Amino acid sequence: MAKADIDFEKELWDAANELRGAVSENNYKNYILPLVFLKHLSERYEVIREELKDLMNDPFSDYHTTDTEEINYVLEDRDEYRSRNTFKIPEKASWQYLKDNAEQDDIKVKVDDTFDEIQGLLIECQ
Repeated sequence: MAKADIDFEKELWDAANELRGAVSENNYKNYILPLVFLKHLSERYEVIREELKDLMNDPFSDYHTTDTEEINYVLEDRDEYRSRNTFKIPEKASWQYLKDNAEQDDIKVKVDDTFDEIQGLLIECQ
C-alpha cells in the first residue's frame, strides 16, 4: 500500500473518530458504512478492470484485441462488470477520486454526488 493511501486512510479514521463524538451512535453508521462500501466497490471495480485489460492483452484469450476502439468499448461496458459481479464505477464516483479531492473545499458535495451516483447504479440493477 502506498504511503498516500495510508495517510488518507488515517485521515478517514481520524474523521470517523471525530464523528463518533459529534454524531449520535445510531446515526454514526449512516456516515461510515457508505464510505466503507464505496471503498469496496471501487477496489473491486479496479481489480476487474485490470483483469479485462490483461485478457485483452493475452494473445490466447478470447478477449484479445489491439483495436483501441474495441478495448475502450469493453472497458466501458457495464455488462462486462456485471457479469463479473461488480459495477462499473464512474471516475467521479470512485474512492480514488475522493482521495484525490479530499482537501478540496467542496469535498462534502463530492461525497454526496458520489453516493447519489452509487445509489443510481444500485437502483439500475433492481
